[in-house]
Amino acid sequence: MTFNRFTAASIITTAICISHASDGPTFAAERLPPEKTSKFIRILDDERGQPAAMQTAITSYRPAKGDLVVDLIAAIHLGDRSYYDALNKQFESYDALLFELVAPEGSIPDNNPGQTESIFKILQRLPGTVLGLESQLDHIDYTKPNFVHADLSPEEISKKVSERGDDVLTIVISVFNDIMKQQEALQRDLSTDDLANRTEPTDLLAMLSEPIALKRRMAEQFADTDTLEMGLGKTLGRMLIDDRNIAALRVFQTELTKGTKRIAIFYGAAHMADFERRLRNDFGLQPKGQQWLTAWNLKPGEKKLFHPALQFLQWLKLIELAE
Repeated sequence: MTFNRFTAASIITTAICISHASDGPTFAAERLPPEKTSKFIRILDDERGQPAAMQTAITSYRPAKGDLVVDLIAAIHLGDRSYYDALNKQFESYDALLFELVAPEGSIPDNNPGQTESIFKILQRLPGTVLGLESQLDHIDYTKPNFVHADLSPEEISKKVSERGDDVLTIVISVFNDIMKQQEALQRDLSTDDLANRTEPTDLLAMLSEPIALKRRMAEQFADTDTLEMGLGKTLGRMLIDDRNIAALRVFQTELTKGTKRIAIFYGAAHMADFERRLRNDFGLQPKGQQWLTAWNLKPGEKKLFHPALQFLQWLKLIELAE
């Protein structure tokens, strides 16, 4: 099976978007029927029609009656420093801000900024380093009193997988089948020259040596709502979106029972379409407005952090090809 750059970009961008009670509505584990949803990421073009910024939405929902305000805050886990500064200011306006973190109940992210980083943390930060972006974990203060952990623990995720009769082997097989279906659907769509050009194998060194080009390509994938929501496939989508969204909304129901009036759900953008359907169908809330924050500056002229080294590697590659 050959992976093309369209598939790779879809997987990478969706992954970045997802990351790391009393009686109330019954939450169905199945995906809700598709319907028209709000847009949670967009790209703004400059006067020449070139991408200038990628923005994420803060979408507000209200019931037919009452003073409840619920905001879905779509997160990008790598962004400009100014993006996280704006989010921190926005967070101050809520009585409760529900956040994602696959960890035991009540946990907060442990950044350990003063400790030597492991190779795994270095690799996690590599995409941000290449693109000149900051990590969300470095700039969001999760110790604020209005922050409420609203996610599953690794053990709870494993339990839900087991309850469905799955194990590591069946999940791997299911994910492989999902990828195969996506590949087959993509091949059927290769009817236009434009898409055909987008699916040709890409030169990774060339893309990394031009961060703004890679950044714009990834932003295009982010802005594709269908790619965001379905890019992981049915199996991983159920594990990483459906199960965790249901858990978050149980915490949300607890806040409603307590009488909390201004609530925000701060999760990866890939979660937002499903959240919106559940807020509409289970809680009778309707979208009433949006505000937009610039997450990525897409204007050219940014510093090419690895340009000289990558150019040297490309030169070596050309020599190898010529031999």
